[in-house]
Amino acid sequence: MKRVAIAFLIVTSLYAGAKKPTQWGVNGHLNAYIKNDNIVGGGDSNLRERKGLTHNEELNLNVAGPLKDGEAGINVRGRTTNDNRIQKDGAELLYFRGYYKDKAWNVEGGDVAASYNSYIFSSSLKGAKVVYKSLKKERTFNYSAIAGVKKASWKELYSNGRNETPTGYGGAFEIKYIHQRAKEIALSFATYNDDIHSGGIDSNVTGKRGYGAGLDGKWRFNKYVTLKGRGAVTTGTDNKRDHKADTTANAIQLRLYTRPILRSVKSNFIYQRVESDFISFGGTAAADKEQLENMTSWRVNKEFNIRVDLKANRNNLDGKQTNGTTNSIYEALTCTYRPASLRRTTLTLRGTNKDIDNNAKDDNRKTARLDVTTRLKSGWRYGGGYEYSNYKDKKDVNSARRTNTLHALVGYKQKLSKVRSYRFTCRANLRNLRQSSGRQDTVGVKIDAGYIHNKRISADLAYMLNSTDNEVNNDINNNTYQFRAAYKLDDMGQNIVRLLLEKRDVEVDNTPNSSYDEYIEKLSLVMKF
Repeated sequence: MKRVAIAFLIVTSLYAGAKKPTQWGVNGHLNAYIKNDNIVGGGDSNLRERKGLTHNEELNLNVAGPLKDGEAGINVRGRTTNDNRIQKDGAELLYFRGYYKDKAWNVEGGDVAASYNSYIFSSSLKGAKVVYKSLKKERTFNYSAIAGVKKASWKELYSNGRNETPTGYGGAFEIKYIHQRAKEIALSFATYNDDIHSGGIDSNVTGKRGYGAGLDGKWRFNKYVTLKGRGAVTTGTDNKRDHKADTTANAIQLRLYTRPILRSVKSNFIYQRVESDFISFGGTAAADKEQLENMTSWRVNKEFNIRVDLKANRNNLDGKQTNGTTNSIYEALTCTYRPASLRRTTLTLRGTNKDIDNNAKDDNRKTARLDVTTRLKSGWRYGGGYEYSNYKDKKDVNSARRTNTLHALVGYKQKLSKVRSYRFTCRANLRNLRQSSGRQDTVGVKIDAGYIHNKRISADLAYMLNSTDNEVNNDINNNTYQFRAAYKLDDMGQNIVRLLLEKRDVEVDNTPNSSYDEYIEKLSLVMKF
């Protein structure tokens, strides 16, 4: 989720105001719902917490307009709700950003994010960001800097809760040289420091402190070969509270990409090594890891394709772990066949093998899977497959597990006119697990039918079954019934009212506190203005 949030902030920073406005205006997006959840039976406290009438409103507002030779704007997103599972407080500011942008400069304040060398800095802060982008496209330099406070939410900036996280102060700077298209190199610097005394009285975060520098880039040698890489060095500690001494460590990653040679073969290589003491302050690197990967695909002809994936990983690079070094090897072979006589049919055969070995275990998992899918011009589509999995640990004779899985799919879609259509899909899944602790059989079924009346009105019905028969543990049966309807208030589909009616029956043998019936009525509204 953290990476998703960072990506959202970066995309918002890049594309907000992409079309230069001619005058000042306000636009926004409202997503709101009211939901009634009624649970009959069940003694679990988590079930009781879900009961009752709840509401949630999330509003995005964007104010933008021309300013001098560029544009300026403010983006605000807030939420109010009475559902404690979403947030404890009734209302909260989720996102705030102000910006000014012209052809060369981009200045932002508030919720800002940047992704430089991912070893050095790829994170979001509450602070400021400045970007200078040269008007030249080749043989030029671009500059970017970011600094601010690391907090989970805006409310933590002005609250003194018992569980408040410590305040972190960070900053990063990047210089990027662009030689030509797909030929660039960047130098990055970053620093970070946690104020462990700023947290709530119940906070026990150890805290980080340090700085780092990194170099990354990409270089396309020709239309067949491209090399990407990054390296970094950091100095600091990941435990200020216990006065852990600073350490210096390195990280490196190289990626070699090839386009199809002779229009049939391509192969990509990845090598990465991150030392045990490497500390990623605002980046995404996992320390103590060395890995080598290769993906090679061979297009034999228009009908047949082969892909091979090979991965080797190991940790304990400094030899200090009690379990010793963990070596992991992964191999996969995928064959895809699309016969010319059946252009809408695909047959896929995949086999994998994974070995993990250290002082504590020596396990192996093998899988084989066959899938067949086909689509007919009449609107029908079919699919099916079988998967076999075998797991065992040579150091634990009771760990063996064998799994057999069958799955099938039948679907149909038919147009009644230019706007009216209906469809239905049925999916079934049968799974058998054999292990020393007993047998387990699982049946899963989903039937989904939908009808589109016109550009504004649509409805869906769904039934889902998940039943588990355990030889040792309690059997579980879960039945879900759904009705969904949508009404678009305009032809563009920007304003939509949705209705959800759902009933869920959960039955656990010999456990009345875990068996219950749940009834959900939910009315939601999406509006753009």
